[in-house]
Amino acid sequence: MYKMSVIIPCYNARDTIAKTLHSIAMQSIADEIEVVIVNDADGVKYADILSRFTDLHIKYVINPENRGCGGARNTGAREASADFILFADSDDQLTN
Repeated sequence: MYKMSVIIPCYNARDTIAKTLHSIAMQSIADEIEVVIVNDADGVKYADILSRFTDLHIKYVINPENRGCGGARNTGAREASADFILFADSDDQLTN
């Protein structure tokens, strides 16, 4: 069981998601964080970027149709398994 699930809706986020994931990986509790990335039907492939973050526990979900940021967050919340949820955007960066 993870302490925190970080929900990240993605729509055309290839240019920013790596920095967001890197900032999560730098957290002191990174091994207790589940990252739920929700591709909001943008048709973009993120596998090559996500594969670089083997130290993170990433759950990748694809919405079958675009539901907007709120819909993607709801999808992520349903997929989350931790006691606490943090919503982050695909261009956010967490600081220690």
